Amino acid sequence: MLVLRGGWNEAWFSSLEGFPEAAHDDDADNTSRAFNALLPPQPTTSTTTVTGLI
Repeated sequence: MLVLRGGWNEAWFSSLEGFPEAAHDDDADNTSRAFNALLPPQPTTSTTTVTGLI
């Protein structure tokens, strides 16, 4: 993962490093949601239950 260098980096990384013990987890939640939104879609699978077979 690449991170744009900026004045906000130190506060953001500190917030992520404090997860999950930190009082607030907004940065960690939003970072994980953004990361997941950028992932390619996963193929869907389905299962079928067959009954009556020995």
